[in-house]
Amino acid sequence: MRLLFIQDSDHMNKLGNKTMSRADYPQLYRAADCLSITYQKVYFGLLGGYLVTLIVGSIVSMCGNGVVANSIALGLFILSLAIFAISKIWDPIKLWYNGRAVAESVKSMTWKWMMQAEPYPYEIPGTASKNLQDDLQQLLEQNRTLFNHYQDDDDGFYSISDKMREVRDATTREKLDFYNKNRVNDQLRWYKRKSKTLRIAYIAYSVAVVLCYISIIILMIISISKPTIIFPVELISAISAALISWIEAKKYNELSCAYSLAVNDISIIKDNMLEGQVGSQEVSEYVNNSENAFSREHTQWIARKQ
Repeated sequence: MRLLFIQDSDHMNKLGNKTMSRADYPQLYRAADCLSITYQKVYFGLLGGYLVTLIVGSIVSMCGNGVVANSIALGLFILSLAIFAISKIWDPIKLWYNGRAVAESVKSMTWKWMMQAEPYPYEIPGTASKNLQDDLQQLLEQNRTLFNHYQDDDDGFYSISDKMREVRDATTREKLDFYNKNRVNDQLRWYKRKSKTLRIAYIAYSVAVVLCYISIIILMIISISKPTIIFPVELISAISAALISWIEAKKYNELSCAYSLAVNDISIIKDNMLEGQVGSQEVSEYVNNSENAFSREHTQWIARKQ
């Protein structure tokens, strides 16, 4: 049975066109999100630097002659080794994943709290707020090494914003409309956009790899009849290997398929909503099902990346 939420046309929604910005989440979310983005850039920066130095080193080694060229090539290869060692010792990918896990957990907690969904239903005034702040503090303690530069007594770290309180105090219908617009629909748009972008990137890089292999085959065939000419077969091989490494690190195809499946799962959950009046219990179940779907996708994302 297809089930839909129907807007009450004569009901004035006080949340109106309001949105949920990064500043409206607890500071722990913003800190974890910033950390995750930073270390993601560090990881791919190191990987890109490693691959580029290998390629440039191969070019210098192949094209250059003499002490200077050999010294430059040696320096580039040593630099690539140093970058590789730094990436393994520092392990920015682990910090990236952990930061993202914390950020997504805080976001999910925040939406459950605003929707009065389990485990933050309507209770004695102040109880639900304390439970959320306790959960945020526990999450921080479990990931203490990520946030060494923050202080435990920083109230803003676990603070509940005015927007969060405003949404929680709204009517069931208003909360539900706000959740669909700013959480469910926003995630659906993000998954659809990323799935398409990643698919295009996968095709583009795959075509580049195929062209490299075709070039190698053509050059090797030509070299048979012209053995005195030196062709850049080794260089093109290095470039193709670098492209393959980049594709494997980015997981373009795997993530594109995963995001497409996430769109399907979330769309099904969204369609399985009750018509007419909706009570707090139905909203709590719907929100938890949606958040579980988001969490499931994130867990699968980590598994694919590792």
